Amino acid sequence: MSSQEAKRNYYAEILNEEDRAFYEKCLSHISRGKFSITGDVGDPERIDEASNGIMTAVIMGCPELFFLDQNVTFTYSGSKLTLTFANKYRDRDLVEMNRQLEAEIDRICKKIATYKTTYEKIYRLNQYLCRRVEPILSAKSKYSDAYAALIDRNARCEGFAKAAKLILDKLGIESYLVDGDADTEYGRIAHAWNLIMCDGKAYQFDFTWNASLLVNKAPGIAYMFLNDEDISVDHHTEYVFPQCTDGSLEPWNVANGAIKYISDMSRAKPIPIGHDYIVPIRFTEPMDARDVNDHCLEWARSELSPQNISQKQCARFVPRLNVVLYYFLNE
Repeated sequence: MSSQEAKRNYYAEILNEEDRAFYEKCLSHISRGKFSITGDVGDPERIDEASNGIMTAVIMGCPELFFLDQNVTFTYSGSKLTLTFANKYRDRDLVEMNRQLEAEIDRICKKIATYKTTYEKIYRLNQYLCRRVEPILSAKSKYSDAYAALIDRNARCEGFAKAAKLILDKLGIESYLVDGDADTEYGRIAHAWNLIMCDGKAYQFDFTWNASLLVNKAPGIAYMFLNDEDISVDHHTEYVFPQCTDGSLEPWNVANGAIKYISDMSRAKPIPIGHDYIVPIRFTEPMDARDVNDHCLEWARSELSPQNISQKQCARFVPRLNVVLYYFLNE
């Protein structure tokens, strides 16, 4: 698959014919520096539906338009709709910012392309984003784009997801940017993540949440290659994407770490990532944080540490997935 074939805007694809024409008109105007666009949506009763669909197709579906503010205003008269976008950066900076972003994407892709399989390339992309981008909890629009993630290296979920989409497009790997919600310690909040095709099958990825599990330079790997059943534990979307039914590439399955009893921990295999190793273990029976702290971590030290693969160890517990990540770190 070529990079052009991989580059697709799901949110534009699901628009009806009239709204798609309006969306394309928006892109044409924005490319010429015109940010207020008027079009006809046909049925006045569809104003809200049309405006939301077109705005999403532009803001979420076009990560290359990193300079657009997420806040879009709309007015209407009858079936005539006017969308007004905003440039959140200074006009005189855009050419240089775009050059920087494209150069960084090229640099990343050049390194990732040295890996042979799509599976390995996605693992390397996760490693890069986890190590180089700091997850930010902020409503400020400046953290919502690929420039923030890849150049400023501070981004919230949209920035991570859009950066990943641009890189995957360049690599010729088909992917989708998922717009939805997630359950967090703060309640259910708006969230964005990625769905990526690997060897003909679809998988769910949350690079933002993996970055939050970073330990030293060892990336989080809990939220990658997930199927729909597992991602839906705490991620939700109203959109209909390709179904993710395969669970064989989930890290704990690859590592033989799906277990029922603590005593089975020793059969899990370390996954090498750079100079470090991670042993992902998923308990098929519910575990709470106290059980993990009181029993699992101590058991892991006795069962896994003798493999002599690291200088120091630590662990992270992901309660909703019932997963423990054991990090074996080397300086």
